[in-house]
Amino acid sequence: MRLAFVSPWPVARASSWSGVVPHMVHAIGERAVVQVIETDTIGAAPVDRILAGSIGRLTGSTYLVGQAVPTAQRRGRHLARALEGARADVIVAIAASQDIAYLPAGTPVIQVTDATPAAIAGLYPMFRGVHALSRWQADHVDRRARNRTYAFAVASEWARNSLISDYGVEGDRVSVIPFGPGIVPGTKARPPMDGRTLRVLVVASDWERKGGDAAIEVARRARAAGLPVELTVVGEPPRPLPDWIASAGRVARSDMSTVYSAHDVLLELAEANAGGVTMTDAHAHGLPVIATATGGTASIVDAGRSGFLVPQGTDGFGPALEALSALSRPQVWEAFSSAARSRHGSTLNWDVWADRVMCMARRAARLA
Repeated sequence: MRLAFVSPWPVARASSWSGVVPHMVHAIGERAVVQVIETDTIGAAPVDRILAGSIGRLTGSTYLVGQAVPTAQRRGRHLARALEGARADVIVAIAASQDIAYLPAGTPVIQVTDATPAAIAGLYPMFRGVHALSRWQADHVDRRARNRTYAFAVASEWARNSLISDYGVEGDRVSVIPFGPGIVPGTKARPPMDGRTLRVLVVASDWERKGGDAAIEVARRARAAGLPVELTVVGEPPRPLPDWIASAGRVARSDMSTVYSAHDVLLELAEANAGGVTMTDAHAHGLPVIATATGGTASIVDAGRSGFLVPQGTDGFGPALEALSALSRPQVWEAFSSAARSRHGSTLNWDVWADRVMCMARRAARLA
């Protein structure tokens, strides 16, 4: 089978889409003949560049160039030219609605995504304060992309439910296929929990959205209650951290596997999460996860087995503290760590993801 793999990011860049794109194209490439089409170099249409600047200056609102009609038309023309002569049976589009919206009818498209505009509206900073003209264009582009899509491979039930309830997409067109990790574990065996301290990790590149302050408060309460908790923060917090917290700052992706393996629990009290790749990374390294029940987290964490899901906001502080208390007991931690590794092995890995996407592709090719 011949597939066209369309990516708005460079597929060789380790950080593309939280690090999942290189793993996606590699796994698909082991199962099909793949032509990679990268669209990241396609510049915005001149009119969109002008509108982005003028709307920002005059209104203070955001104009989403990547979701604007003229730029989407430009990207669609580029993709159509790139597909000429490719003889692709199916197109696998990675979060590329802006690329396929104006693609002429023909080769079936499988769209891979972790969210919908309706699901993330207001949750992510880039989607706040968007100008009305830009919202209309984004909705128009997304609608055309949905109509051009044969089937969707989404990362969570949350995304699937939004496609069905918010947009009326038929349920048999949407398959939930969770992503594998962006940080793949090394070959070195993970050491067991030492039983003396619970080494808690917070990965918060986007401090506010990832709930950095909430995680620190829960860890503070745990220590005040006498729990043997040590906290490490990866990311750049907006203010100096207390002395009892180990602040790692920004960590190179090549070093993150070592960081995960040096800790026992991932604490992620995020306000919003779509694909939740850090949680998938954690499970791949045998870390139970304590996370807020938001977005796609329930499709990653097997609540009560591989981790705990807690309410958002201050209502979640108590349950998160209880979860830390439970995981501070070595036997409990070992059971949850084993379940996390099992979940990675059975569901949250790229072989499973690619096998299921290939099943969708073969079905689309047969029915085309």
